[in-house]
Amino acid sequence: MKTAAQLLNEFLSLTRNPKEVAALFTEDGVVELPYLADLGMQWQYKGRTEIASLYALLLQLVPEWEFRDAVVLIDTPERAFAEYKVDALAVATQRPFKQHFFGYIHVENGKIKLLREALNIVATARAFFPNGLADIPQPEAA
Repeated sequence: MKTAAQLLNEFLSLTRNPKEVAALFTEDGVVELPYLADLGMQWQYKGRTEIASLYALLLQLVPEWEFRDAVVLIDTPERAFAEYKVDALAVATQRPFKQHFFGYIHVENGKIKLLREALNIVATARAFFPNGLADIPQPEAA
Protein backbone atom coordinates (compact mmCIF):
# COMPACT_ATOMS: atom_id res chain seq x y z
CA MET A 1 0.00 0.00 0.00
CA LYS A 2 1.30 3.47 -0.88
CA THR A 3 2.35 5.92 1.81
CA ALA A 4 1.01 9.46 2.02
CA ALA A 5 4.21 10.90 0.52
CA GLN A 6 4.09 8.42 -2.36
CA LEU A 7 0.46 9.34 -3.09
CA LEU A 8 1.26 13.04 -2.82
CA ASN A 9 4.08 12.72 -5.34
CA GLU A 10 1.84 10.68 -7.64
CA PHE A 11 -0.88 13.33 -7.34
CA LEU A 12 1.60 16.09 -8.21
CA SER A 13 2.72 14.22 -11.32
CA LEU A 14 -0.83 13.55 -12.58
CA THR A 15 -2.51 16.97 -12.35
CA ARG A 16 -2.64 17.20 -16.14
CA ASN A 17 -5.02 14.20 -16.11
CA PRO A 18 -8.06 15.09 -13.94
CA LYS A 19 -9.64 11.61 -14.03
CA GLU A 20 -6.41 9.96 -12.90
CA VAL A 21 -6.03 12.54 -10.13
CA ALA A 22 -9.58 11.88 -8.91
CA ALA A 23 -8.92 8.12 -8.90
CA LEU A 24 -6.22 8.66 -6.25
CA PHE A 25 -8.91 9.84 -3.80
CA THR A 26 -11.39 7.86 -1.74
CA GLU A 27 -14.96 8.05 -3.05
CA ASP A 28 -15.70 10.71 -0.43
CA GLY A 29 -12.26 12.33 -0.65
CA VAL A 30 -11.93 16.10 -0.34
CA VAL A 31 -9.68 18.82 -1.75
CA GLU A 32 -9.68 22.02 0.30
CA LEU A 33 -8.14 25.37 -0.56
CA PRO A 34 -9.57 27.43 2.34
CA TYR A 35 -8.07 30.79 1.35
CA LEU A 36 -9.96 30.79 -1.97
CA ALA A 37 -13.08 31.66 0.05
CA ASP A 38 -11.55 35.13 0.60
CA LEU A 39 -11.61 35.59 -3.17
CA GLY A 40 -15.27 34.57 -3.42
CA MET A 41 -14.25 31.27 -5.03
CA GLN A 42 -15.28 27.71 -4.24
CA TRP A 43 -12.79 26.35 -1.75
CA GLN A 44 -13.91 22.76 -1.13
CA TYR A 45 -14.36 19.93 -3.62
CA LYS A 46 -15.97 16.70 -2.37
CA GLY A 47 -15.94 13.37 -4.14
CA ARG A 48 -14.15 12.20 -7.25
CA THR A 49 -16.47 13.98 -9.69
CA GLU A 50 -15.91 17.41 -8.11
CA ILE A 51 -12.18 16.75 -7.77
CA ALA A 52 -11.87 15.82 -11.45
CA SER A 53 -13.87 18.96 -12.34
CA LEU A 54 -11.49 21.12 -10.29
CA TYR A 55 -8.40 19.89 -12.12
CA ALA A 56 -10.13 20.12 -15.50
CA LEU A 57 -10.99 23.75 -14.67
CA LEU A 58 -7.41 24.49 -13.63
CA LEU A 59 -6.17 23.22 -16.98
CA GLN A 60 -8.64 25.50 -18.77
CA LEU A 61 -7.48 28.50 -16.73
CA VAL A 62 -3.78 27.61 -16.85
CA PRO A 63 -3.13 25.11 -19.68
CA GLU A 64 0.54 24.68 -18.75
CA TRP A 65 -0.33 23.88 -15.12
CA GLU A 66 2.34 21.60 -13.74
CA PHE A 67 3.55 21.22 -10.18
CA ARG A 68 7.32 21.34 -9.75
CA ASP A 69 10.01 21.55 -7.09
CA ALA A 70 8.14 19.40 -4.58
CA VAL A 71 9.78 19.00 -1.20
CA VAL A 72 8.18 16.65 1.31
CA LEU A 73 8.76 18.05 4.79
CA ILE A 74 6.70 15.64 6.89
CA ASP A 75 6.30 12.00 5.91
CA THR A 76 4.36 9.40 7.88
CA PRO A 77 2.48 6.43 6.43
CA GLU A 78 -0.91 8.21 6.67
CA ARG A 79 0.05 11.89 6.52
CA ALA A 80 2.44 14.07 4.59
CA PHE A 81 3.13 17.77 4.25
CA ALA A 82 4.97 19.29 1.30
CA GLU A 83 5.75 22.48 -0.57
CA TYR A 84 5.47 22.69 -4.36
CA LYS A 85 5.23 25.33 -7.06
CA VAL A 86 3.43 26.26 -10.25
CA ASP A 87 4.79 28.84 -12.68
CA ALA A 88 2.63 29.26 -15.79
CA LEU A 89 0.40 31.72 -17.64
CA ALA A 90 -3.28 32.37 -16.89
CA VAL A 91 -5.05 32.29 -20.26
CA ALA A 92 -7.83 34.82 -19.62
CA THR A 93 -5.57 37.62 -18.40
CA GLN A 94 -2.27 36.57 -19.98
CA ARG A 95 -0.66 37.18 -16.59
CA PRO A 96 1.75 34.89 -14.79
CA PHE A 97 0.36 32.47 -12.24
CA LYS A 98 3.32 31.93 -9.96
CA GLN A 99 2.45 29.99 -6.84
CA HIS A 100 4.16 28.40 -3.90
CA PHE A 101 1.73 25.86 -2.44
CA PHE A 102 1.76 24.14 0.92
CA GLY A 103 -0.11 20.84 0.92
CA TYR A 104 -1.23 18.48 3.66
CA ILE A 105 -2.45 15.03 2.72
CA HIS A 106 -4.27 12.42 4.80
CA VAL A 107 -4.49 8.88 3.45
CA GLU A 108 -6.86 6.03 4.32
CA ASN A 109 -6.53 2.52 2.90
CA GLY A 110 -4.10 3.59 0.18
CA LYS A 111 -6.24 6.47 -1.12
CA ILE A 112 -6.25 10.21 -0.44
CA LYS A 113 -8.99 11.14 2.03
CA LEU A 114 -8.05 14.82 2.32
CA LEU A 115 -5.76 17.22 0.48
CA ARG A 116 -5.68 20.66 2.08
CA GLU A 117 -3.61 23.30 0.29
CA ALA A 118 -2.59 26.85 1.08
CA LEU A 119 -1.63 29.29 -1.64
CA ASN A 120 -0.87 32.96 -2.15
CA ILE A 121 -4.28 34.53 -2.78
CA VAL A 122 -2.73 37.85 -3.84
CA ALA A 123 -0.90 36.07 -6.68
CA THR A 124 -4.12 34.21 -7.51
CA ALA A 125 -6.15 37.43 -7.75
CA ARG A 126 -3.48 39.13 -9.85
CA ALA A 127 -3.39 36.19 -12.26
CA PHE A 128 -7.10 35.42 -12.62
CA PHE A 129 -9.12 38.58 -11.97
CA PRO A 130 -9.37 41.12 -14.81
CA ASN A 131 -8.62 44.02 -12.44
CA GLY A 132 -6.31 42.06 -10.19
CA LEU A 133 -6.56 42.92 -6.50
CA ALA A 134 -9.31 45.48 -7.15
CA ASP A 135 -11.66 42.58 -7.92
CA ILE A 136 -11.31 40.91 -4.52
CA PRO A 137 -14.76 40.97 -2.90
CA GLN A 138 -15.25 42.91 0.31
CA PRO A 139 -15.43 40.70 3.40
CA GLU A 140 -18.87 40.04 4.81
CA ALA A 141 -19.77 41.92 7.98
CA ALA A 142 -19.46 39.87 11.15
